[in-house]
Amino acid sequence: MKLIILLLCLSGLASAQVPDLSSVNVAFLLNLASDPVGLGLLVFGLMATLKRNLARREPPLTWAPWRWWGLTLLTSTVCAGALHLLTGRALLGFPDVRGFVLFVLVTAVVAIAGRDGLKTALGWLGGLKPASPVTVEQAGTVEVNAVPAAAPAVTSGEPVVTVERPGAPIDEDIPR
Repeated sequence: MKLIILLLCLSGLASAQVPDLSSVNVAFLLNLASDPVGLGLLVFGLMATLKRNLARREPPLTWAPWRWWGLTLLTSTVCAGALHLLTGRALLGFPDVRGFVLFVLVTAVVAIAGRDGLKTALGWLGGLKPASPVTVEQAGTVEVNAVPAAAPAVTSGEPVVTVERPGAPIDEDIPR
């Protein structure tokens, strides 16, 4: 009990003094408070980690996307508010609440768009499409370097796949 009272007394003395932050590097916080895209990427990483960890637990937690978007918006607001209180920035060029709201919205849009937005943008630029899974229902015979005219007759239920390769023919038999 005496220790708690002593700590309370010391915390009152410490809060009345001005802390010396000359050795603390706060450039990272100042840069983050003036860059909503950087903060958005940080929040995106935080949300992706949280989402992955909650999906791995037993039973997995799966939420609707709008809940994740709301949680991301809330996290963006808390982080931007904390940065604004600590640094006096996070206003995106406006001196009042409009700048703070705009900063939070840009941060949240970057965090929400994240991976899906990046995949969509790369798809627009390069025509990239996700690979579709290949499903094989029946096992078949594979003949290497076979002449299509000399292919054996197909029996019902067993498809024959012919693969032609350039170069010297392979003399070894392929087991079924």
